[in-house]
Amino acid sequence: MKYTIGTRGSLLALTQCNQVKDQLVSALGDQFELKIIKTQGDQIQDKPLWQVDGKDFFTKELDQALLQSEVDLVVHSYKDLGTDRPQGIAPALLLKRSYPHDILLIKKSTIDQLYDLKKFVVGTSSPRRIAAVTRHLKKFIPNGSELELSCEVLRGNVNTRIEKLLSGQYHAIVLAMSGLERLALTESSRKELERLCENLNYMILPLSVFPSAAGQGTLAIECRSSDKDLIEKLKRLEDPLSAKCSRLEKERFKSYGGGCHLGVGIHSYSVDGMIGLIESGEHQEQVISFSKLLIELPEKPMGEVFIGMPTHKSRWEDILSDEILIKKDLNPETIPANGHTLVTSSYAIDSALKVEHKSLWASGMRTGRRLALEGRWINGMGDLFGEQALSEFKNSALLSLFHPDLNQAWNVLTNDKSQSDLGPTVPVYTREVKLPSPGQIDTMKKVSVFYWTSYHQYCVYMELFPFINDKMHCCGIGKTYRNFKNNNIKIHPFANINHFEKWCSQGVQESGND
Repeated sequence: MKYTIGTRGSLLALTQCNQVKDQLVSALGDQFELKIIKTQGDQIQDKPLWQVDGKDFFTKELDQALLQSEVDLVVHSYKDLGTDRPQGIAPALLLKRSYPHDILLIKKSTIDQLYDLKKFVVGTSSPRRIAAVTRHLKKFIPNGSELELSCEVLRGNVNTRIEKLLSGQYHAIVLAMSGLERLALTESSRKELERLCENLNYMILPLSVFPSAAGQGTLAIECRSSDKDLIEKLKRLEDPLSAKCSRLEKERFKSYGGGCHLGVGIHSYSVDGMIGLIESGEHQEQVISFSKLLIELPEKPMGEVFIGMPTHKSRWEDILSDEILIKKDLNPETIPANGHTLVTSSYAIDSALKVEHKSLWASGMRTGRRLALEGRWINGMGDLFGEQALSEFKNSALLSLFHPDLNQAWNVLTNDKSQSDLGPTVPVYTREVKLPSPGQIDTMKKVSVFYWTSYHQYCVYMELFPFINDKMHCCGIGKTYRNFKNNNIKIHPFANINHFEKWCSQGVQESGND
């Protein structure tokens, strides 16, 4: 069979449509040709779309072509699809998601001038990005607290937007990483992107506080609901997990009213069979901010709560903290310079500051913010999944344009017992055990719930306080959780410490359905 695929005519739309075409040919063995259709969204370049009356700016003309049988199927960025689709069009089939993050692009020369600037202008027209950038970005850039940050309208295709950055119209711009990644995967578009990015640097914005648009990073294929045979063929390409998470995002998006005017980011993810959900932004003059796993949690047992943060870092007055594990600087004589470096903890920051790096990464947002306060530009953070997420960044086709050797071994600044799949570890601090006093032993006996920040911490406490074995043990969803699972130890996962803290303060069962 021979089918016609409808697509927009931008470089990105054509690139991703050709990539989908290749997948279709490989999976189905049929023939496919492209037909370019210009949409209203492509023609409006002088103002943000949320200021224009109407909807479905990037899909309306494609819908008409499909329903009038001018094309047999269409390829969309799923984030562009409205929540209410026209009658006669089958539910979209969703492909495997790629890099749902937003990415900040900035000239290298601008980074060098951050301490001389008074204003910092970010190019974006998205209400969601405007809300996130104005609320959070200062914390992640050097000298951010001293900058007057603002957002200004940015329209046009990817090339045009980057050209506007290069011409000095903005200090930085925010784009969808997934689109740039697809351009970098195709040789013809990669060459142009490489030219545009030659004098740029980047920061991958953490999803925990910069959640993506609903469906961002997912490509969708639509056809007529009457084409039953084609629907069955297309089902072979759908990725179940990407589809489940992306559709949940659209449902949540619709619950806020939908539309391109919505200033709320929504990101859903899957971990070990569980679904997580992050929502952040502004809606009806209210701040939206939560992150949780959509699972049933037990009621909080009576008793004290322990969170494994060092006492001097703990922000909780009524929650016990770690007074047993003491971190001490090893003062290494040499730190690898001019490589790609991961800073795994705030205890490794002083060592990281001693040398320059090709790229600099942080395991979590706290460490990332600390590095920014010390004047260092960070390229990204492990955020929710730690090294697992960083490993995906390491193999990005897009990021290889900035750092061709990024997929080689990184230098991992960490403690003297740690190992990493990202590259050789550089021991910069050690963890010493302070034997507990009788009073501390008595206090531990009152604890009913523990939130561990590392598996090593759990093992140390189990050896010192074996009576905690039958208590409730909790942690985040990154490396610590995987270590508990690999050792067959019962653990209750939480999206992050904030999710755990909220559960503690409620003291009641939290449903995954609210």
